[in-house]
Amino acid sequence: TALDEEGALGSTADDDPLGTLDDLDRRIDANRDAEAAVLLLSLALMVAVAVFFPAGILPAFAAVLLANLALGVVGTTEVWANALVVVLAVATSLPLARTGPVTHGLLMVAVLGAYLVAMAADERWVALSPLGPTQNARFYGLSNLLATLLLVPALAGAVLLGRRFGMWAFLGVAALSLITVGGSSFGADGGGAVVLLVAFLVLAVLEHGLDRRLAIGGAVVAVVLAVALAVGGSSHVADGLSDGPAGLAEDLGRRVQLSFERATAGPGVALLVFGGIAALVVLALRERRPLLISLLAALGVSLVVNDSPTDVVIAGLACYLVLSSAPELARPAREPASPAPRARPERTAQAASP
Repeated sequence: TALDEEGALGSTADDDPLGTLDDLDRRIDANRDAEAAVLLLSLALMVAVAVFFPAGILPAFAAVLLANLALGVVGTTEVWANALVVVLAVATSLPLARTGPVTHGLLMVAVLGAYLVAMAADERWVALSPLGPTQNARFYGLSNLLATLLLVPALAGAVLLGRRFGMWAFLGVAALSLITVGGSSFGADGGGAVVLLVAFLVLAVLEHGLDRRLAIGGAVVAVVLAVALAVGGSSHVADGLSDGPAGLAEDLGRRVQLSFERATAGPGVALLVFGGIAALVVLALRERRPLLISLLAALGVSLVVNDSPTDVVIAGLACYLVLSSAPELARPAREPASPAPRARPERTAQAASP
């Protein structure tokens, strides 16, 4: 980059480079300090809404995600200001509880669209949001925490709009979610894209069953995702895919090792991670609802392909709470069509006569 050689990173002249770097360093430190506060406050609010006003849980969760994005756009790093914005966003979202499933589905899609547009317009908006990347190894796109939280609008939006408008609405939401999370110019989260693919595959089979329309639509979604991964320059997602099966296997091995090291970094962390995994396993053994089965399957995959087990467990349990509490999403597993009753032969007059 300094020699201006081909393939170098871009650079911008600055009158006070040291001061600019110092400001950025302070911003990163402040975001790190604010992340725990915003996450804990958001979780507490979701529990409160789920217990006392479950009809408003989806609008409230959408409000948390949109508030996080707004804080990244504005650039505030004050913990009290972040907390105030999150509380006000949740409070103002509760009247939307009365608007019905279709409006809630559109709200879920609006959250996905907002993140897609934000990452396309200015990568710093999401990167420096309270729930965004920690900036210690990933500087843009989605964090594993944020990618896991986006499972709620992705799955809930697909279910609510799919039930109202059919399978093509379901597949449209799936494509939007995959591009937002996995696109090299957007979320650039390869692990998150794999997790979403698993979730939508399980959900599609349980909600719609296997048929030709699902196969065709799934192929179209896969092509759209492949184009999104390929377009937009180099990223670790595109580089991993270009290395072929051997490169992907090597990358997966590194992620599993790093995930285990982080899960066992200390007694408290290990208790949180493995206790959370045990809770998810218990929920999976008891669950019969397609939406929640797909979520739990996605979380199981995420624990393998991603390297942030603490974030996945915490966010995953929050996602389960939200999706299991929303009354408009309550539906048992898809029941197979019952066979037509066998017609009884009519008794003839001769057979009926004594």
